[in-house]
Amino acid sequence: EHHKKLNMIDEASTAAWLLDVLRTRDSRRAGVTELEQRGREIVSVEIQHASGGRAPSPTESEETLIHIAKHLVLIITSMATDTGDSLKANALCGTASLIVGLGNSICGSRTLPTLVPAVISCITADSPRIQFAACESLYNIARVMRTRLMPFIPAALEATCTLRSRVFPVEREFVGLVDRVLQDVIGEAAAAGRLALRPLVHSILIVIHQADAQSAAAVAGAVGWVAALESLPDVGRDLLVDYPEILKALFDQLGTADEVHYEATAVLHEFLERVRKMASLGMEASHVQRLILLITSQCHCSSPMRWEMAVAWLECLIAAGAGPLLGEHTPDLLDMLLRLARASDEVGRWPAEQLHRIATAVAVPLQ
Repeated sequence: EHHKKLNMIDEASTAAWLLDVLRTRDSRRAGVTELEQRGREIVSVEIQHASGGRAPSPTESEETLIHIAKHLVLIITSMATDTGDSLKANALCGTASLIVGLGNSICGSRTLPTLVPAVISCITADSPRIQFAACESLYNIARVMRTRLMPFIPAALEATCTLRSRVFPVEREFVGLVDRVLQDVIGEAAAAGRLALRPLVHSILIVIHQADAQSAAAVAGAVGWVAALESLPDVGRDLLVDYPEILKALFDQLGTADEVHYEATAVLHEFLERVRKMASLGMEASHVQRLILLITSQCHCSSPMRWEMAVAWLECLIAAGAGPLLGEHTPDLLDMLLRLARASDEVGRWPAEQLHRIATAVAVPLQ
């Protein structure tokens, strides 16, 4: 009778059981606990079969799991009016409980590509109840699955950053908890040498480039992700050396909304400190050239704050002996220094004598 209950191969009976679990329980916790127990039972069947014990075939238990996952996704993503927020919220929490029950089993890993994208898609739903149920679900999934969640983190990053722009500041603290547990997973993957950095960079740039004036909180979230990545020793170096587009995106945020400006300034100073340390050990000429191009890209903007940061980077590179590499960029750099001197009342940081010393060093290639 237990095996018959466990292996509800009939999809209709599985769907009916699932709706009963999600709808008729007085407490949401009771329903989702039953889903976690069902996950553990399916794993038990898998283990028994692997060890040669007598149990239903894995095909039956896996088919039951497929039916459950399919109908959870249908409920979570349904646009039908009769699928209320309460049912969807319970389904989101139930999804996390099922994955927790499955744990790091083979069948659990196979289920992630079906369930996790559906959870992530609800983070940016219109309903606040669904938004935070999805965040809670993803948080609980990440705590258990850890680095197995890596393929889904870029999409989760975009979703949580978008959500930041839709909620009140006090509610962003909850979103921040989700980001932090995902960033912990990133750290674990980096320590194990299994971090795919490019998809994360791509998602960060999507958030920054697609944001409008009302999305400062989303951009601040993306900049926070850059800060988290920069704090990882090898990852920070890779960002600095291999992804100049990230640095340029940070420069572009200087002088924008206060929240974003201060976040971007702090991260750029962290990167600059990394440049100083790398320069003391000797940097490859190709890496220096990339940084020079980054600095000269700021020459034609109209923001004194961006000029100021660019000059700080320029001064660092000159101190590291990069003056002779400035070459064809020297006229543009001198022009930027002149404009910064004229804007000294607005910026208020660079004394004329210091700017003169930098300009003299920049002019060496011309001499």
